[in-house]
Amino acid sequence: MLYDRVIGVICLGGIAVTHLTDLPEKIEEAPYMAVMFCGLIVASAGLAIVLASRRDPAMVWPLAGTVAALPLTGYVLSRSVALPQLEDHVGDWVSPAGVASLIFEAVLITLSVIHMSRARGGSGHRAAAARHM
Repeated sequence: MLYDRVIGVICLGGIAVTHLTDLPEKIEEAPYMAVMFCGLIVASAGLAIVLASRRDPAMVWPLAGTVAALPLTGYVLSRSVALPQLEDHVGDWVSPAGVASLIFEAVLITLSVIHMSRARGGSGHRAAAARHM
């Protein structure tokens, strides 16, 4: 579990840094996207701190997975159907910062799903054990 937390913190940091590097460009071309990037950076940094500092970060995993899923969805939308003021992004699937962020996001979503599955399975086992006592 400690390794998962370390990897989660790295992924959250990676999401924040990749979006921070693209922020100046977004301020110029799509200010609404820059605002969303700022929210994502703050949320990623905050969750990384919480994930690193809590012994039992069960509530953090669903939030981390959601924070990772949102930019991943935005990337797919901006590269496929276009977003306002970002029409030139359509088809640009191999932007280095974008690909790096996708990797961090995919790993974090995977960890989140694993932890949520364990939590559901664990609570189900505890409830079944309690009924048999």
